[in-house]
Amino acid sequence: MTEFIYFDLGKVLLDFDHGKACKQVADLAGITEAAVRQLVFEDDGLLLQFETGMIDERQFHAAFCRATGTDTDLSMFLNAYSDIFEVIPAMAELVRTLHSASVPLGILSNTSAAHWNLVCDGRFPFLPGLFREHVLSYEAQAMKPDVSIYELAVRRSGCCAASIFFCDDKEENISGAIAAGLDAVLFESYDQIRDELQWRLERVSELRGP
Repeated sequence: MTEFIYFDLGKVLLDFDHGKACKQVADLAGITEAAVRQLVFEDDGLLLQFETGMIDERQFHAAFCRATGTDTDLSMFLNAYSDIFEVIPAMAELVRTLHSASVPLGILSNTSAAHWNLVCDGRFPFLPGLFREHVLSYEAQAMKPDVSIYELAVRRSGCCAASIFFCDDKEENISGAIAAGLDAVLFESYDQIRDELQWRLERVSELRGP
């Protein structure tokens, strides 16, 4: 029986576009999009440090400026880097339905402080208040599919691993969750996840089929 549900954030609840980040940061810094993409999204190190909490927002910005020889305003840089999200409306409505039915919910996400702070600034009203737990890589200092972040998510839920449903858009993260004992399913669409939850949550009438 499902007692707790964790959702991934990006590409599950919110869509995002790294290309938009590259363009916005490049325009701000006066460098090429390719240079931003290479440093932030392709080279090993900087993004990993940021999303595992080894460096904070100021250190991330300072490292970017040093590497590119640029000097940008911190808040403008963080906004250019982070303002890349759009809600997936059907998933937001699913979250509201589950919350209204008193199903305990959580977010389990590889993310940075910059991205989390932006998505929780009020532009997406269901974040973060409809979720009881937020297990975030930059706070946990571990990223999916590392087993330690799933173990933390289980402890924070207060439930046994087998009673936790989790969906994520990446195969490796689903494999890691299954290895940690969670009931994990690869996210493909709203309809698919709704159907997966229908038989797991029979008490939630809004999810039942005809």
